[in-house]
Amino acid sequence: MKNIVVDIDGVICEYDFPDLIKRHFGISILPEWIWCYTLEDCLGLSPDQVGDLFALEGFAKPKFIKGAFEALSRLVIEDFNVCILSNRLTYMSKADLSLWLQEYNIPHSQIITCEELPSYVHYAIDDRPKKLLEIDSKVNVGKLLLFEQPWNWRCHDLLGKFTWVKNWEDIMEVIHGY
Repeated sequence: MKNIVVDIDGVICEYDFPDLIKRHFGISILPEWIWCYTLEDCLGLSPDQVGDLFALEGFAKPKFIKGAFEALSRLVIEDFNVCILSNRLTYMSKADLSLWLQEYNIPHSQIITCEELPSYVHYAIDDRPKKLLEIDSKVNVGKLLLFEQPWNWRCHDLLGKFTWVKNWEDIMEVIHGY
């Protein structure tokens, strides 16, 4: 069984940040204002404000990134161990995240934390370079797949650690070697 570690936000699901900011703060922003991973850094919000925002939005109906649901379904059927490793665990419990994943039928095998990583990860998929490098520093990883998003475009990948992927079709090509 091959282990795949997958993030949720920015990989499986996406947020409409201008809409989200408008609804929560009453302020209109442009999509290009989200130029880095943390909303604290790119919008000048406090960690508490960002935490409150995601604590509310984290339980909402997901907007799937094209192809994510189908690819995850296929991977689970093909007996891959699809491990969800998400920053959502900073504002929701594992039990709540499990209920949310079940409610929206998001295919996965288990939810893990960085302390529960399998000893070997065949593929780690995330939109945050820092998180991929953290995984790589803790366990052996076959490939670090960096899911391209506007907030990681400025990552220069000086050491050539990442395989950049633009969509789930790219991910499945890497995993299945087409």
